Amino acid sequence: MSYEQAPATKMLASHCAACGRPLVDASSVEAGLGPDCRKRLGFNQEVPPEARAEANRIVYQVAVDQVGADVVTACARLRELGFIALADRIADRVDAVVIRQDGDRLQVTCPFKVEALDDWRHLPGRYWDRSLNVNVVPASERCRLWDLLRRHFAGKMGLGPKGAFVIKPEEVRHDP
Repeated sequence: MSYEQAPATKMLASHCAACGRPLVDASSVEAGLGPDCRKRLGFNQEVPPEARAEANRIVYQVAVDQVGADVVTACARLRELGFIALADRIADRVDAVVIRQDGDRLQVTCPFKVEALDDWRHLPGRYWDRSLNVNVVPASERCRLWDLLRRHFAGKMGLGPKGAFVIKPEEVRHDP
């Protein structure tokens, strides 16, 4: 067994929480983020000490886990702590569907799927916002949006206004 597979190594952050690249220096392993990601994503910003301590713990755990429901939940908490760019980058890396409420509109970021394009185009009131790189959907079309997400992104993790979620597949209905 090589050291990479040793149980003790699995407790170390060996890959960056934000980009997934290997961490090569001790300070990066300790932080769970490489120096470029710390700088580019604003992790070095001034925040209250208790928020910094919590963010450090969260980022380190994301770096250890890399994927899964806990990572998406961690993104939600990082957003609350003010690390929005970092949370968005992690969610993007793990292919999470992200939904933000903006008044009476929903901004939806998700992995690109050719087979979903037709459904996106036929969603009433939906348009593509180039400046934000998001699908914008009227909040009144929430049910149709959810149907689209279940059809094309079942099993994916999501992050919405109410927190983290898993997109469950469409239920098969049996007529009596």
